[in-house]
Amino acid sequence: MQRTIVISLMLLLAHGSVAEAAGKRMYRYKNAEGVTVIKDYLPPDVAPKGYEVVDEYGHLIERVPPVKTAEEIAREKERERLAKIEQKKIQEQLKRDNDLLRQYTTTEDIERARDNMLDSIRVEMGIRAANTNRIRRQLAQYQTQAADFERRGQPIPKALKENIDKSLKQIADSEAFIERKNKEMARIREDFARDIARFEELKLQRDRRLAQDEAERARNREMAFYCEDFNVCAKAWQLAQLYVKDHASGRIELITDTLIITEKPRTQTDIALTVSRIPDRDNRVEIRIDAYCRDNVSSKAVCSSPKAQRIIRGFVPYLRQRLQETSG
Repeated sequence: MQRTIVISLMLLLAHGSVAEAAGKRMYRYKNAEGVTVIKDYLPPDVAPKGYEVVDEYGHLIERVPPVKTAEEIAREKERERLAKIEQKKIQEQLKRDNDLLRQYTTTEDIERARDNMLDSIRVEMGIRAANTNRIRRQLAQYQTQAADFERRGQPIPKALKENIDKSLKQIADSEAFIERKNKEMARIREDFARDIARFEELKLQRDRRLAQDEAERARNREMAFYCEDFNVCAKAWQLAQLYVKDHASGRIELITDTLIITEKPRTQTDIALTVSRIPDRDNRVEIRIDAYCRDNVSSKAVCSSPKAQRIIRGFVPYLRQRLQETSG
């Protein structure tokens, strides 16, 4: 019982200490003169302008931003609306690009698809034009018959008038159809012209990426040596240590089964080297060399200098030559 009372008192004291510490919240803000002040209360006119909640030592607890005006809220909503529209345009363009690359292999494929669509419409227009010419000839006969009735002073029969009206309507419908189809053909030509231009642009981008990838692979081949045989890889790793020792500015600081590291560059002109030994996806071992310099502009230029590039490019030929000499 006594122990329970003691524990209860301790908990109450601890709770009181936490509550007391938690209650010591201060408010940091800039007054009307632009001077930063800290007070234990927040003036009503300050809250809308933004403030910071800090503890008694000035440590930031919470940052409360200024209250946005109606105009700021409206501008933010407008920015969000425009951003959504732009994002939708980007997504639609990506879909069109993917469709183009999936459906067509060459520009000629797109041109054939365009010509097939245009030929199909021309066939429709040809059939309609032939029907229209037939109706015109028939109309001419109806009109001749109507003229004969008029010359004889006789009324034109109702059926003949209906045939004339029907023929005129069919001809008008055909002319409207031809006009719609001509506009459709113009739209198809415009759409396919855009598709061809975009396809060529995408193909150029793809070719550029392929060229960059090939260039990157070529650089990797210059920087990395590949081996499959365990003994060859072991010899190459020993030779890599010799190469690093001869070409790095500093001494070798770490050698493991997978890593060789020289000491950090001390001067602006120092070139440090690392060599890594890792398996690749083709069940080979990749032994790669990298150079690094001090972390400033002048030193980084050293790592891009002809001297550093000669060290990097000379690594793989050195391993191959020495391995060939030892195997011979």
